[in-house]
Amino acid sequence: MNNYPSSKNPNRARQGIDLLSLVVAGVLTFFATPYAYGFSVNAIRSFAAEQYGWTVGVGPLWWLTVVALIGIFSMLITHKLATNRYVRGFFQ
Repeated sequence: MNNYPSSKNPNRARQGIDLLSLVVAGVLTFFATPYAYGFSVNAIRSFAAEQYGWTVGVGPLWWLTVVALIGIFSMLITHKLATNRYVRGFFQ
């Protein structure tokens, strides 16, 4: 079953939705990562120090985790919204 909006060329509509999802995910990741990382990095470092006794490399690993989580979830949510026609007017 095709969940993409109707278009003369469904493959082109799919490419547009995928591009929209990618761009929105990139923008959200770019602007949300500093806030999410800054808000949570001290708790992660404290947890690592208490549980494992070291904090070397925790900051960069946590930054990569935050970037990946925000990027993946924003892309999935945007794609879901666009394919179920919650975002109206783009591909009709």
